[in-house]
Amino acid sequence: MLIESESENLVICEIIGLAGVGKSSVLAELQNRNLGNVNVSLSRLSSWTLKLVALLKVLPIYFIILFNRKIKNRPDYAVHRIKQAALFLELRVMIYLQLGIDLLSQDEIVHKNRALIFDQGPVFKLATLYLFGSTQYSPTAMRWWENMADAWAAHITHYVSLTAGVPVLQKRVYNRESNHTLKELSDKEANHFISDYIKTFDLLKEKYFNRQEIVHTTIDTEIHDLKTVTSKVTEVILTANKIQTV
Repeated sequence: MLIESESENLVICEIIGLAGVGKSSVLAELQNRNLGNVNVSLSRLSSWTLKLVALLKVLPIYFIILFNRKIKNRPDYAVHRIKQAALFLELRVMIYLQLGIDLLSQDEIVHKNRALIFDQGPVFKLATLYLFGSTQYSPTAMRWWENMADAWAAHITHYVSLTAGVPVLQKRVYNRESNHTLKELSDKEANHFISDYIKTFDLLKEKYFNRQEIVHTTIDTEIHDLKTVTSKVTEVILTANKIQTV
């Protein structure tokens, strides 16, 4: 049973990690522990008005991105991903980032939620846009990306990184029945894909999400089993949220 203290704080936490690291399993366990809004859907939390406003805000930058969109001079795996993806994918990510910032500025969201726990949330979206998008090919679009990173860093309170070695990640993904980009890549490309994502996560953490107020926790899912990992994440959230379990 959970008892909320009078000094409850809203926790905004993203669980970060690549495919195969165990995020889905951990999130499924967290949903059973009544910690708050797990695996947050910004779409469900927001009105059509907010979505429209977010769209109108990002459209000018999106048009700049379209004009500067380039596929050449990218890693083979990135070119493959870009050719596969619709142009609207980049726009959807941009709307997500803008919508989240607009949403978190509303008192109603803050007061109604004990915790917002993201899977493939803002940090993941920023990394994806950096790797596969075209923001870095336009100074204006890149400034927008940097402003989004700064804005989200002002809201995120916790950043939980789930890690595992590259061979382990590849093996876990290959054993899945569902499709994933890694399955379509050679071993060399897959290594680059994973390495580049990790470097981008590190860039975001070191340059934007390194504020003293942000609690960063790293958990190795190779060493710890699902129960232990879930308990560690739960402890982080409960402690920050000042909720006691009895």
